[in-house]
Amino acid sequence: MEDIELSPEARREQDALRASTQQMRVERLELEAQNNALQALIERERRLSVYLKEALATSRAERQAIESEKSRLLQTIGSA
Repeated sequence: MEDIELSPEARREQDALRASTQQMRVERLELEAQNNALQALIERERRLSVYLKEALATSRAERQAIESEKSRLLQTIGSA
């Protein structure tokens, strides 16, 4: 296969396109890294939300159990 000789102008354009393409690759990789970091952060936030909802439900159940036991004890004391 025969190599094609490019004109100086075409060579400059080719070099500019290579540089531009390389810059776009770098920017794409940076954006992918940022996107991955954001996705990990969103997942971490979702897990925290689930944990807090479960902790709140447990706390409410314990509060109810304490109130029920207190009420029962106060009734026992009052009727004695």
